[in-house]
Amino acid sequence: LKEQSQPEQSPLPKVKSIASFHTLSVLWLADVKASVKESTYTRYYRTVYHHLLPAFAEQMLVRLDEERIRLFAKRLLCGEDGRAPLSPKTVSDLLCVLKSIFRYGRRNGYPCADLSALKLPPVPQKSAQILPEGSRKSVERRLLSAAAGDADQRVRLGILLALYTGVRIG
Repeated sequence: LKEQSQPEQSPLPKVKSIASFHTLSVLWLADVKASVKESTYTRYYRTVYHHLLPAFAEQMLVRLDEERIRLFAKRLLCGEDGRAPLSPKTVSDLLCVLKSIFRYGRRNGYPCADLSALKLPPVPQKSAQILPEGSRKSVERRLLSAAAGDADQRVRLGILLALYTGVRIG
């Protein structure tokens, strides 16, 4: 009789078990704000409010499983819902933020799916553009033929060093 009068213990606090994605993402943004640079936080904020909340705002966390996330990524890549398709890199970045939100939720007792097995879209690697031989020789001639004592000598030397060692911008 005494056991029956005790309230039933739920594995999750009631509020957390009915939490929406919107609630969790706002909490995650508040938590992450103190630990990242302002530019990173701005990127996270834009990702959450521009891409993730329009898709999942009032969804209950218990209903957001790996399959729903996979369909979301597919829609972004294909450009459904009247939007232009997003690049694989952009979709990959969005999914990384989503995974981070879910990890935060799991650590804090929210009923979030484990997205660790979710595959990110493959991002094609861009090959570095190499200066053709004729262009390289033309640049060398111009840099080496300038007057030895002019003010741009250091700039020319820097360009030559970069050209010979393979250093590039980016």
